[in-house]
Amino acid sequence: MSNTGNEPITVKLYPSDGITSINGSTAFAAADEVRSNVRTWLTASTSQLEVPPGQAVSVPFHVHVPSDAGPGDHVAGWVVEAPPKSGAAGGLAASVVERAGVAVVVRVPGPTEQNLVLGGICLNQETGSNYFEVAVRNDGNILTSGDGSLTLETKDGDEVFNRPAELGNVVPNDGTALRLDAPFDPGPGRYVAVARLTRPDGREIESRSDISIGEKKVNGCVQAAGASDEPQQGIPVLRELPGGATPWLLIVLLAGLFAGLIALREYTVRRRLRAERADGDDRE
Repeated sequence: MSNTGNEPITVKLYPSDGITSINGSTAFAAADEVRSNVRTWLTASTSQLEVPPGQAVSVPFHVHVPSDAGPGDHVAGWVVEAPPKSGAAGGLAASVVERAGVAVVVRVPGPTEQNLVLGGICLNQETGSNYFEVAVRNDGNILTSGDGSLTLETKDGDEVFNRPAELGNVVPNDGTALRLDAPFDPGPGRYVAVARLTRPDGREIESRSDISIGEKKVNGCVQAAGASDEPQQGIPVLRELPGGATPWLLIVLLAGLFAGLIALREYTVRRRLRAERADGDDRE
């Protein structure tokens, strides 16, 4: 990590399980959230970094792969977290936490399978939104992506519109949602939405769902299981394991790796509900 400012920076460093962001791509679970537990494969000698002004810090870390790890891609990452800053969200007092991460993808030798699955399709037209959402899950054991299209048809089979769709990598045994903006409001009526994606192995997968649009604009979507609301992206660092799956030392120059990362703003809203509720109870 590099510090281009005039003051020293102290940040937290911790491993995190890899998850999938909306529309695909590697994201990271919260510091205390256990998903795949691959984060336990990563260890470093420090959990806090102090970076002097105008300098960069390099951090060595180990990857220890359990002997019983199954074949395929196992995704975790290192996250750097800055101290909270005061801010505001929705008119309430808030704490703003900036995080940046780099993914570590370990591929254990053995049989691999691409098994991207499409679920139901819904439409959200509430509060100015106008997007379709397709539930996606990766039941295979390697990172898998896809590209294709979303078509909206009338009940009689006439095409209303067709738009391209592109899904980034989905973490194995994880789910997300593919969101696609509608090019226009098709208006009240009964429709059929058809999502088609082609996986990297050339296989096409498809999902069809009935879509009913009324006079009142509503949110017909339910958040897909395992989806992340923050499109935090990581940069995969692929390492092929030797046959013995022996731990090794990787030296990472965080300055170089983190330069291309997208910083995240994680809003932790402090509503001071306890105090407000206590005041309300006293008034009652």
